[in-house]
Amino acid sequence: MNHRRSAIVVIVLLLILSAGCNSLSGDTSPSSPTSGTSSIPTTAERPSTEHTTNLVIETTTTDSLPVNTSRVFTRTAELLGRNVMTPDRVVVRNFTFSNLTPTTPEPFPRLLGIVPDENMYEHATGTDGYAEPSSNRIYLLVSERSTNAEIRNYLSHEYTHLVQNRIGATDRVNRQLLAANEQMTVRSVIEGAATFTESTYVQAYHSGSPSRFEQLRDEYRRSGPVRKLTLAPYYFGARYIRQQIGSPADLNEVYANPPNSMEQIIHGDAPGEDPPKNLTAGFSIANGSERSWTDSRVKGEAFVRIALGTELSTERAARAATGWGADRLLVSEQNNETSYAWALRWDNATEAGEFRRAMAAYLDARGNRTDGTWRVGNSTFRLANASNETIVMLAGQPGFVSNASISGVTENITVSTNQTEPGATDQRTATVAKAGRAKDHGEWVHSL
Repeated sequence: MNHRRSAIVVIVLLLILSAGCNSLSGDTSPSSPTSGTSSIPTTAERPSTEHTTNLVIETTTTDSLPVNTSRVFTRTAELLGRNVMTPDRVVVRNFTFSNLTPTTPEPFPRLLGIVPDENMYEHATGTDGYAEPSSNRIYLLVSERSTNAEIRNYLSHEYTHLVQNRIGATDRVNRQLLAANEQMTVRSVIEGAATFTESTYVQAYHSGSPSRFEQLRDEYRRSGPVRKLTLAPYYFGARYIRQQIGSPADLNEVYANPPNSMEQIIHGDAPGEDPPKNLTAGFSIANGSERSWTDSRVKGEAFVRIALGTELSTERAARAATGWGADRLLVSEQNNETSYAWALRWDNATEAGEFRRAMAAYLDARGNRTDGTWRVGNSTFRLANASNETIVMLAGQPGFVSNASISGVTENITVSTNQTEPGATDQRTATVAKAGRAKDHGEWVHSL
């Protein structure tokens, strides 16, 4: 999975080189595209028993795995309707929660208060794992809190990732979505599919066990912001997929035509329904300026909810994030200091106004407001209306926040800096495109 963990150094290095989950990690990047065919078979096939009898269990513990791994893989393949080779090896590694060092989020989430909390892993499962398609292996990370049911479930989940890579699904979803910088959406499709399969496995073969989906939902709701950011693709992705299809054997429908935003995933929209709105965000820098700009990825509705939820109630954060149309984060560097311009377009002026009021309340809770700007620690924040639908949040160095100007129209925004410097400007742009429409998502406000 690429999920639930963080780890001691050796585990972190292994994760960098592998595809899969590791949900104890704060990493929210998608699995790297892996080699494989780009076409996905559409016919259901019987599971293969190839290599099953030759499976090798490598373990650093004195005990062998307490579950029948071959049975887990065969049953999962049956659910997926795929004739795919089962893993050659399951490598078991030990970890203890007392040794876990939470992965530090990237600078922008940290700036917005998404930081590890003291009891970050209080509600986490005691097991983790990841798949390594290049070697056809599954790595299983077990702790003092591991249970037989968790081990069984993780094996099913990680085997699904091996299948995804073998049939080209991971490549296909990455190609369709990463061009639009929808990083969390990619992860939600890949991890949501594996979580949906894992949950179906439990329901089909261990109906007396707790529902995996309900366990994940409860952990998400009780977790702090870093864990929420990690678990969101698993929870929202699995919820979306089970709304769209009835069986893991139908996952090809999702891989072939995936949702294209976290908004669609959160609200259960079909891929062609309520697509992101047009938004171009660019920057203009005077010649001779030492400031540099780069564009970053779309943050998406789930990120907006989680960030606002660090200071506001879950319900208000969800309401304020509803109506998201598009966003783009621009990153500015000067003198080894980083600042940001986060442009967010909303479905209509009403939704934009609700977000602005919520963001102002969030900033009031974090810092001190003076003349329309907020001071939070060593950073400054300012909200600017680019139009009645588009709002830009400026954050970072005080000089940047106070001097930056916003120009343009609803779907085409330019952030200008250092305009007192002489010379022509060098303008570059970062774009999020796709037409969209407004929609009432009120029924989902309490879904978190």
